[in-house]
Amino acid sequence: MPVKRELHVLNLLFIILVMAEYKFFMLIPSTSVIYKYNVGETQLLKDILCILILFVGLSYIRKFFNSLIYVKWLFCLGVVYALSMTIQGLLYGNYMAAMRILSNLLYMPLAYMVCILILKINDSASFFLKSLIFSNIIFSTLVLIQAITYNKLGRLFLTIYWVDDGVYMRNGRIRITEAAVLILLMFIISYSMLFTSRKLWYVNFVNCVISLITLLYVSQTRQLTLIAYVVMLLVIVYKLIRYSQKSIAGFIFFMIFIIIVVAYFSIFVLFNNIDIFSIIGISKTEKSYVARYGAVHFFVHQLHWLYGTIVEFHHGQGIAGLYYTADIGVLGNMADYGILSGIIYVFMVVDGLIRSIFTKKNSIFLVSMVIMLMMQMGSLSVNNNTYMPVAIIFSLIDFYIYKKNHVIN
Repeated sequence: MPVKRELHVLNLLFIILVMAEYKFFMLIPSTSVIYKYNVGETQLLKDILCILILFVGLSYIRKFFNSLIYVKWLFCLGVVYALSMTIQGLLYGNYMAAMRILSNLLYMPLAYMVCILILKINDSASFFLKSLIFSNIIFSTLVLIQAITYNKLGRLFLTIYWVDDGVYMRNGRIRITEAAVLILLMFIISYSMLFTSRKLWYVNFVNCVISLITLLYVSQTRQLTLIAYVVMLLVIVYKLIRYSQKSIAGFIFFMIFIIIVVAYFSIFVLFNNIDIFSIIGISKTEKSYVARYGAVHFFVHQLHWLYGTIVEFHHGQGIAGLYYTADIGVLGNMADYGILSGIIYVFMVVDGLIRSIFTKKNSIFLVSMVIMLMMQMGSLSVNNNTYMPVAIIFSLIDFYIYKKNHVIN
């Protein structure tokens, strides 16, 4: 175990990394160097922080490196990404774009290593989860206040990096999608913890409420909101199944609950004449559907599946400002970096689901997070939108399996 001084340094650096993931709560001026290297697709600042953390904790991570479950998957992804960027750089001559994209792709494996280091040197998930949950509450509260302020008074006090191109509006309200996937993940974590642990119950409850309101009112991302609802239902059903196995009354209550849920959903859809596709953001009458359908058709028919063509498009060819690989999930990942990148990611997620199911004690906590990743596969990039969430999820799976096997001394 590390000495207290080193442990404090590593934990402090991790808190700074989490704050960077939340864009320092969007309170940093747009003219600052920190802002320049920590917005949009730029992961350079976070790469540097990860490398610094791993350097400080190098002597400790060496002790359990061989036991890390997901290193092999991330290593395979890294090799595929490196080959893809090398080939694209040679073919299109856009070496700077290739190097920039590759440096961004390094963040996910680096973040995974950092997360598992923090989890294992603390011999507990407590500090790790508290850092994320409290940061999420602060960030969600700020963007919620910003949204209300702008919608009422038209004023901005947060530094939103895309605002120079015009404030993004939906349903007559400002739409801020910064860290939306991370907010969803933290909602799922806190919601699951409400059913599995009594520790920090009030903090998890506050995080659930503020996160869900932020997703609905500020992010306004229907697909992420649907995932939140599905996970909520999944956890309740899981707990009711466990309860129903103990008594006949529990079984009857479980069946009544399922009937009520199915009936409510059916009546809601029927009487509101809802296009079910619009619930997940792919209504045929909306731009989102047109863009996704067009992107699928475009990328399936025109891309080189061995190595992808992201550098070519960053060089200004073919995309015409309408079709984005980030909108079509795993398929978009294949279009960017070749077919192997998507295949490896899918296998990694399936591996995570199988391992989560058999952890028993923490199964619903871990499974709910993997379900989130699985539901995102079709419409959100497995890289651009999920660098840190992927690292958090797989490091937690790794950690709880490690604890289960009594490897930590």
